[in-house]
Amino acid sequence: MNSMLRLVLVLTLITAGAGLILSLVESVTREPIAEQRRLATLRALKAVLPPANNSPDGDTVRLITGQDKRGRDVARTFFRGRQDGPGLGDKITLPVFKGIFVGKNLDNADWRVKKDGGEFDQITGATISPRAVVGAVSNGLEFFREHGTEILANAEGGGP
Repeated sequence: MNSMLRLVLVLTLITAGAGLILSLVESVTREPIAEQRRLATLRALKAVLPPANNSPDGDTVRLITGQDKRGRDVARTFFRGRQDGPGLGDKITLPVFKGIFVGKNLDNADWRVKKDGGEFDQITGATISPRAVVGAVSNGLEFFREHGTEILANAEGGGP
């Protein structure tokens, strides 16, 4: 019985020592690993965003977009690139850009920016944001064309 007790004690000391060493290694490597992940994210963002002089990984918005099958929140993180303070793509909020949609519908417009062969002017130095807005408006109009009757069916009653 004495040898069994000694064996348990030795194994306990070995596992406690191994756990302590693993804990120390993890605490030493946690920050360098996190920094490498951050740099990898920045490299990926720089590959898809126009030039920005902020750090897009530090300027984010996280939105809950729904729930998965288990009822857990599904979130999307948006990284905002900025050049000298204003957000990239902020020109799409200007009246001159909004005005290009006045009087347009699915039947009288080619819903692409001019750079892609359509009729909508993109903003000087910006194509990604106008392309996204033109596509989103087109998709919204197509959805309304297909489901407009259903959407407006109870409009007079004020509810479903």
